[in-house]
Amino acid sequence: EGPAVAALERSFLQAWTDAGGAPFDIRDAAPAGTTAARVVVHRGLRDANTIEAYLALIETARSHVYAVNGFPLLLEIQHALLRALKRGVRVRTLFGNLTPRHGDTPFGGPWAAARTAATSLVHSRMDALIAAGGDCYEFVVPKQPGWDPAVGDVRPHVHAKAMSADGRICAVGSANLDVTAGYWENELVLVVEDEAIARGV
Repeated sequence: EGPAVAALERSFLQAWTDAGGAPFDIRDAAPAGTTAARVVVHRGLRDANTIEAYLALIETARSHVYAVNGFPLLLEIQHALLRALKRGVRVRTLFGNLTPRHGDTPFGGPWAAARTAATSLVHSRMDALIAAGGDCYEFVVPKQPGWDPAVGDVRPHVHAKAMSADGRICAVGSANLDVTAGYWENELVLVVEDEAIARGV
């Protein structure tokens, strides 16, 4: 319920009609509840709206920024996080492996070599943050009782994309914090200003 839902519907409608789908009506929705939320839509090469939303969260952070991302950090985002660290803001990131592994066995499917190179780039973009005092975590699922011992620890791909600042505002959606999502693809994030929701995220 509420205007954010209508904004999501309008975003879908534009993508739908751009792909040849028949248009449909969307009703403007009255405010529902007290949570402040904004739908930020990025349209390929036309704008950089989702990057600007992420940068605004980072640049206004006073105590901490938490980010989850599975692809190589866009340099604008990395540099904003480095500036935040210089201001005394705590930066914590969670990332994974574009080449998932279990034990010492890498994913061997399509694009395995490209995935391995991309994984190295994901990890290398964290090096500067770590050197500047950031907390960067690789998502690892430790081997579990009952698993075949040969499986070992699992290092999966992390496809989530989320950011939270100061326990007051958060963003979730389809927009990765990388160059393709930031400049070429159509993406969307929902930015929510609500302390209970932001703390939960």
